Amino acid sequence: METFPQVLYNVTIPAAKKGHWQEDAEIAALIDTYTKELGDNGRILVRESGTEPLIRVMVEGKDAVQMENAAQAITAQVRIFAGA
Repeated sequence: METFPQVLYNVTIPAAKKGHWQEDAEIAALIDTYTKELGDNGRILVRESGTEPLIRVMVEGKDAVQMENAAQAITAQVRIFAGA
């Protein structure tokens, strides 16, 4: 198994929005776009924390600039969704 460097961002969300971020078309579109861009050279994981009111955005990849761009774009959209 090959390991890649990773970037992790956490976004606080209101309790009322927990469980609904997956329905946001803009978040889904960004995840899809960057997943295709990374291809076999990385991966994206966006999930809710099980213990805190957070959405975690993790991007792994070979290219640090590409990883950071993907993580920041997705995180920004999650913040818009959360109203942060």
